[in-house]
Amino acid sequence: MNLDGATACSSRLLLRMRSARVFALGPTAPAQSITLRRDRLGLALSLFSMLNIATMPFKAYLSECWPWTAPPVVPELPSNYTLFNAMALAANQAAYTASSLPPKATYYSDTKESVQVARQTLRLGREPLEYAECIDAYLLGVPGLVFYTRAQVDLVCRVLAVTPNATSSVDWPHQGSCFRGRFLGFEIGYACLWLTPGDAILGDLNATDVITLNYAYTEMRYDKWLWAKLGYRIGITMFVVCRMWSRYYRHCVALERALRSFGHMRQLAPGPWRYELVVGDPTAIVLLDPWIAAAFVLDMWFSCSTLAIAILRATQNADVVVFFLNTLYLSRTVWFAFLALSLVAHGLQRYQKEQLFVDVDPTCLTIAVAVYGPLATWLNGNLGILVRLGQWFITLTVPDKNRGQVNEAVFGSAFYTSGLACIPVVYGFLMAAARRQRRLRDYSNRRYNGVKNRFLLNLLSSLRRVSPNLARGGTVYALQALNARYKSCPTISLRGADCYLLCYKDGALNETIRLSLLQSLQLHPANAELAVHASTEVSPYIFNTLVVPPTVTVPMATCTVGSVAASRFELQRPAAASAWCM
Repeated sequence: MNLDGATACSSRLLLRMRSARVFALGPTAPAQSITLRRDRLGLALSLFSMLNIATMPFKAYLSECWPWTAPPVVPELPSNYTLFNAMALAANQAAYTASSLPPKATYYSDTKESVQVARQTLRLGREPLEYAECIDAYLLGVPGLVFYTRAQVDLVCRVLAVTPNATSSVDWPHQGSCFRGRFLGFEIGYACLWLTPGDAILGDLNATDVITLNYAYTEMRYDKWLWAKLGYRIGITMFVVCRMWSRYYRHCVALERALRSFGHMRQLAPGPWRYELVVGDPTAIVLLDPWIAAAFVLDMWFSCSTLAIAILRATQNADVVVFFLNTLYLSRTVWFAFLALSLVAHGLQRYQKEQLFVDVDPTCLTIAVAVYGPLATWLNGNLGILVRLGQWFITLTVPDKNRGQVNEAVFGSAFYTSGLACIPVVYGFLMAAARRQRRLRDYSNRRYNGVKNRFLLNLLSSLRRVSPNLARGGTVYALQALNARYKSCPTISLRGADCYLLCYKDGALNETIRLSLLQSLQLHPANAELAVHASTEVSPYIFNTLVVPPTVTVPMATCTVGSVAASRFELQRPAAASAWCM
C-alpha cells in the first residue's frame, strides 16, 4: 500500500491495520494442491459455546421439577381469606415443627408437597419500633422478608417487643398469617409465616429469650403449565440453534467450501497449499439478537414462582448444595442484561450516539452476573431500602381491602429485572465517559479479543507460533475504533466470532488472516458522509477486504476516536460473494 505523503499518524494507522495488499488483476493461477483442515480444539470449543447457549433454558431444571417427575400441587383452598388463612396456617404449623424438620436445619425443601421452609431465631425484649425502623433494626436478613406484607411485619415487630418473662401469656398458635402470591392475577403459590417460642432450630424449646420465625412457601404446580413451559424451552433451543446456523455456521461452511475450491486468493501462487481454519465463538452473534434475549427473559418470568424460591434460598448459606444450585439458577438472569444491552444498542444507533458506550465483553458480563445476580438477590432481603421498595412494588396494584392478604408479583418482577439489567448498561456509559484517547493497536492479533477467547486461542498451538509480521486482517476494528458509528452492535463485543485462517505454502506458514463477519460492520450506504464505498478493484482474496485508498491521508488532528470519515475507506468485494471481511 502506497504511504507517500502521509503523515506519521497515517503511517501508524495503516501499519496496524495490516489490510490486504492490492494485486493486479489477472487469470487465476492454478495451484498444485489445496488441503483444508479445521482446528479440532477450536471447533470443539466453538460447539461447546453453542451448546451452552442452546441448552440454557434447561438449566432451570436444576431447581425446577420436570413435568413427569412430580405430581401436580394445586391445594383446594377457600376463596374467603379468613378461612384460607386459618386452614393454611394450621396445616403448615402442624406439618413443619421442631420434631418433623431435621435438627439444626435452617432451610428445608419438601419436594413432594412443593414447599420451601426457612427458619431463623430472633431475640425477644426489643424496643418497640415503627414499620421502617423495625425492618432496618431487627428484620434484615430474615427468610422471605422482601415478600412480607405490612401485616406480617407488624406482627413480628409486635412479638419482638414482648419481654422474655411474658412469653407464657402470648397466644402462640395465632402468631402467624398467610398470603396468596399472584402474577398478573394468576395464582402461583402462597406463603405462611408463624412464630414459635424457644429455639426450634437447636431444639431448645424452653428458651425464654428467643423465638423461632418460620416461613413456608408453597409453589403451585399446574400439570399443563409445566408441560407448556417444557415445550416453550424446547422451542427456544431450536430457535437458538437455527439462528446460530443461519447467522454464523453456514458462513463458516461456505468459507470452507470456497477455500477448498479456490484457496484464499484469486491469484494463488503455484504449489501445494494447506489451510487450517480456527472457527470462532458464535455466542456474541446470538446475544445481540433481541428476540432471543426477550425469549429467555420471558422464560424467567414464566417461572416467577421458582424465582421467588431462588430469592428465598439466596437468604441462606447453610446448605452448600442448595446455595450452589441456586447460584446456577440465578445465572440465567444474565439474559436480563443482554436484553437491556440489545435495546440500548438500538437507541444508540437511532440517535447516532454509539461513541457514548463501550461495548461489553459477553464473557466478563456472564461472570459478573454470576456474582452480582445472587448478590443483588441477597441484598433484596438485607438492605432496608431495597426491602421496602420490593414490598411496595408487590402491593402496588393490590386493592386496599386486600392488603396483607395477597401479593401481585408482576411489578416486583419488573423491579428485580430492571435492577439486574441496568448494571452493565451503567458500566458501559461510565467506561465510555472515563476512557482516554485510544492508542493504535494491532487489530489482527489474536490478543485483541475478549477474556474467554483470548484464553482459548492461547491454547491453540498453531496460533501461538504465528509471527506478528505474518498477521493480516482486523481492519474492521481499526475503522470502528476511529468511529463507533461503524459498529453493528455498539454494546456487545463481537470479536469472539472471528475466524483465523492459517495459510501454509510448501509446508511453511505464509500468512495468518483474521476474518470478521461483514455484518459486524455498519456500511451506512444511505449516508453520503459515512458510507463505506465499494472499490472499483476486486478483492485479491476470496473474501472482502477493507482498505484505505493510497491517495488518502489521515491528518494528525483526526487521529481520535469517532472523528474519521468513512470516505477514507473502501470495501473491495470478492469475485464471488462472501460473508467475511479481513
